[in-house]
Amino acid sequence: MSSLLFIDCETTHLSADHGAMVELSAIAVINGEFCGQKTIRIKPHEDAKIDPEALKVTGFTVSLINSFGEITPGIKEFIEFVDSFECKFRLAGHNIGFDRRFLFKTMCRHGFYSDYISRFRSDYICTYEMAKALELKKKGITESNKLGDLCR
Repeated sequence: MSSLLFIDCETTHLSADHGAMVELSAIAVINGEFCGQKTIRIKPHEDAKIDPEALKVTGFTVSLINSFGEITPGIKEFIEFVDSFECKFRLAGHNIGFDRRFLFKTMCRHGFYSDYISRFRSDYICTYEMAKALELKKKGITESNKLGDLCR
């Protein structure tokens, strides 16, 4: 059985050590079939750095992210979504290394290390790496390897 969980995070900083994940969107695909999606928004942890450039990318404001839900219930809601499929997922996404680091760091920081390890495989699929390998930009097929350009 092929179980993929496509994820995308919005964050307050480029560093998972200093910033916070404030939005996590996930799409479950099992055996090539769409099975569900979930988005959670959580307020940043107390000592998270908030980079104004990161907020420009997300379109969020400090007041908006501070109005998001508490971290622990948000993570539990995400775990319930993952558990509803009764499988261990392989994470996938565009530049998945970034998103995996933030998801892992957020879950570990708030006491969910074993939950992460038991629900996600160690291997992953990165569509950014795939695009680079295909050299689509160099061939003039896309303007860049950004997800939006690749989709167009």
